[in-house]
Amino acid sequence: KELKYGESTFKDNADIQVFPVGHVDKKSIEKALEMSKRCGRSSVGYLLDYNLKSNHATEHNSHTFVDLLLRLLNLPYWNAGSGLPSGFMPENKDRNPISGRLIA
Repeated sequence: KELKYGESTFKDNADIQVFPVGHVDKKSIEKALEMSKRCGRSSVGYLLDYNLKSNHATEHNSHTFVDLLLRLLNLPYWNAGSGLPSGFMPENKDRNPISGRLIA
């Protein structure tokens, strides 16, 4: 089933927040997802290998996955290729040295 804008497959949408970051086509998303599963690092040094059971609580998690996909897709539109804003990644030592060390 194709969802309309604003619809979700989640049963309870009360806690879901959506942040539009720009337009992208399906082919670009598929290519970025495929690249995210490769081992090693991207050509500019971003950690890849987002495969089953490759999660780490602070360094290889859903935040870093979204950050990688935004960078691979050259998003968000207002600062192309900058990835996920640091405020969304408090556990990341590179982006937030103080809180990252406290959380880790």
